[in-house]
Amino acid sequence: MKPFVKKADVPYRIILGDDATAKKYGIENMPDAFLIDRQGRIAAKYVGLVDKDDVESNVRAMLSQP
Repeated sequence: MKPFVKKADVPYRIILGDDATAKKYGIENMPDAFLIDRQGRIAAKYVGLVDKDDVESNVRAMLSQP
């Protein structure tokens, strides 16, 4: 995963979890994706394939908040 992220110049942090992480966040299916706000809370959760426009809209909304 690290080589891909570096090559693709992904502008955000990606964290790969383990069983403990899955249990903590209630992950039962793969893939799951989360947007985490500045306070470390889950702002949005996506199960399965992600709609790019939906994610971008949520990120823009999060960035507009102090």
